[in-house]
Amino acid sequence: MGADDKSRKGNASSWRERIPDAQPVSRAKSARRKRQPPRPSYPGLPGEEPRPAVIPGPTRRTAGPRDSSSPYGAPSPRPRKAPRSAPQVEYDEEKATPERSSRPSGKRRKPGFTIFGALWFVLTMPFRFIGALTRNIRWFISWPLRILLSVSFVGIVVGAILVFLYGTISNRYDISEVKSNIPERTVILDRKNRTIGTLHGENRRRVPLQEVPPIFIDALLLREDNRFYDHGGVDWIGVGRAVAQVIKHKRATQGASTLTMQLAKITYNHQERNLHSKLTEVALAKRIEATYSKDEILETYINRIFWGHTFLGIAAASRGYYDKEPRDLSLSECATLAGIIYGPNDFSPLKHPEEARKVRDIVLGLLKDAGKITEVQYAAALAEPIVTHPPQSRSEENYAMDLVRRELDAILEEEDIRLGGLVVHTTLD
Repeated sequence: MGADDKSRKGNASSWRERIPDAQPVSRAKSARRKRQPPRPSYPGLPGEEPRPAVIPGPTRRTAGPRDSSSPYGAPSPRPRKAPRSAPQVEYDEEKATPERSSRPSGKRRKPGFTIFGALWFVLTMPFRFIGALTRNIRWFISWPLRILLSVSFVGIVVGAILVFLYGTISNRYDISEVKSNIPERTVILDRKNRTIGTLHGENRRRVPLQEVPPIFIDALLLREDNRFYDHGGVDWIGVGRAVAQVIKHKRATQGASTLTMQLAKITYNHQERNLHSKLTEVALAKRIEATYSKDEILETYINRIFWGHTFLGIAAASRGYYDKEPRDLSLSECATLAGIIYGPNDFSPLKHPEEARKVRDIVLGLLKDAGKITEVQYAAALAEPIVTHPPQSRSEENYAMDLVRRELDAILEEEDIRLGGLVVHTTLD
């Protein structure tokens, strides 16, 4: 073996590097058959030049020339097309996700319509309006103002609902019953127009307002409703005063019912004492005031009111306590009858004369303070004792009254018998 051969054999590891790039590389069949996979190259290893990282992936063999620069004779990879880049999306910090920010604003999905949402919008709209009105005002003024306006708005809405509701309820009542449905006794007269008895109805006899002493009307109004001619059925000043008394004494010490409200309660027989009944009476009082005059309401009231025992109306009370007609009552007697309305059985002059005297003195003081009576009249009325003169009871069960009752039952309708109030002239002596 010559020197040249030894030199070539010793430098066998680098003979491929000296072959020009243009010359093809010939290899043995065994080398082509047993080709080793390309050795991975890592940038930064000593003795090797850094190479670009190869993206792993399926490759396709081609019939083109092999890359002579590869030490293992590996085919050069076919240049791949650059992958299509995804559209660049700018992240909006104000949005939750990039997808929402990339969606066009014109095609943004709107929330669906719901009844609850519409109702909530309607309910909160006034408060939003109040907030917008007070937005530019300092906070220590705007917040109290907002609270005041909000409470006022809620009160107006609740009041409107109650007016509509109880106005509808009051329309179910027949307002004509206030004056027409007043049962009273049927009076039986003999041939000389003398009363021989009464039948049917209730212990009541209606009298016109002109037959009642004016001082009694003054005493009644001062005792029960001193603003009767000023209000429209409901005395809101009296309501506020009653509420203040409840707050002060922790209990109801003063009523707020007007004469018109009491008349509605008596007419339609409202026995329950609750808020629903009271609001119904308020609505009925408004209707009564709109239908009748003040004098008609007052006349109907004094003929309906209960005065204790079985006495209904001023005529029955004056006859039952003093055996007098209403026009003949004295100042002391008028003050007594006006005072016992608050509790007819508790202040009855027949059973509790001392209690009746106390309420009479209170009414006399009201008359004096209002200038309705003089000091002399006041002192004289205080000095009068409580004296009653009930009428002598007489039996109405006799053959004559029994005959009249049978005749009336056969002639009258059931409604006429219930209401009574008739004057029957007979030929009895």
